[in-house]
Amino acid sequence: MAVVSGACCLIRRQAFVRLGGFVDEFFVFYDDPDMGWRALIAGMRVVYCPEAAAVHGYEFGRRGKHKWFLLERNRLFQRSGRTTKDALSCSLSPLLIATELGLLGVAAYGGWLPQKLRSYASVFALRKRLMQQRRTVQASRRRSDVDVLKLFEDRMDSALLPPPGPALANAVWVPYMRLVRLLLRLTSPRSGASR
Repeated sequence: MAVVSGACCLIRRQAFVRLGGFVDEFFVFYDDPDMGWRALIAGMRVVYCPEAAAVHGYEFGRRGKHKWFLLERNRLFQRSGRTTKDALSCSLSPLLIATELGLLGVAAYGGWLPQKLRSYASVFALRKRLMQQRRTVQASRRRSDVDVLKLFEDRMDSALLPPPGPALANAVWVPYMRLVRLLLRLTSPRSGASR
């Protein structure tokens, strides 16, 4: 398991403190996958308990278009290379750029393109904080990108993308992710290396 939903999760206080807590810039959206990813990098376990049940009174459209700005800004902040080493960041760059171009089209189609564009400006304004965060996260690293990627799916699935978006995206995404995994395994000194 890589990440769990912040709508219902528990984290040991010691682990929370060791990871530096939640990232202030997130406030809402993406704080949970970011915490999970940082925990994995630091060598901790993220566990899913299927017996647990929670009722979460959440309405996706409640925050209006500002929600899209927050979602996109926080997704970009989280995917900005803070949590990956340079080899993985470089390997994923073409796929991430293609994804961004696709999301620009989805944003234009969905009527939230201004919020999407504003998210780029916001992340650029946070660039010093991003670099600071990158140093902190990488200093906590106890697990290689190869080992972290083993916990992630090759497919990109989203209920937010209208058909045939996911199928088209996965025609490229799946083989590309398999290639990235193979290249990282071949170039990594050894699996499980801490740095």
